[in-house]
Amino acid sequence: LTVMGGCEKMSLCGVVEQAEELKFHIQDNLDRDDATVTALVHFGQETRSLMVTRTPGEEHAYDFAFSQNQRGVAILEIAVNDIQVPESPWRIEVIEHVCLGNQMVANENGECSCSNNSRLINGECMADGIFAGILSGVCGFFLLVALWRFLAYRREKNDEVWKVN
Repeated sequence: LTVMGGCEKMSLCGVVEQAEELKFHIQDNLDRDDATVTALVHFGQETRSLMVTRTPGEEHAYDFAFSQNQRGVAILEIAVNDIQVPESPWRIEVIEHVCLGNQMVANENGECSCSNNSRLINGECMADGIFAGILSGVCGFFLLVALWRFLAYRREKNDEVWKVN
């Protein structure tokens, strides 16, 4: 069995970001007709099988894809006709998803959200310091307007007291 790029037993066969897909293309070197190829993933306490499909237009070639939401190292076992191939298992490292937005970080499942010192406003993460500055400025503006109106009111009241006929 040959993996495109070649992987040795228990070697690091791939690095992928959380929730991204790592595709594998394997070739059966023994040219077995109607072989049943299975791929099992072990991640923590979880074991699951991947869907393996024949490669269209290629004899004895198979494709499958690996994806994982949590960070860590997964173990991938490949078997042909229920017999594990000599090169198997392989290790696949799942690294933190890189978020493109400013102040965004990936959570444990690879979903992007605002960092601890920022908040989501209109679909953008804004640092708490900037948000506090803007809020303080707006409140200060309204306070000045209220003070100006109060002073204008007091001036009118004072003018009423000294009204001369």
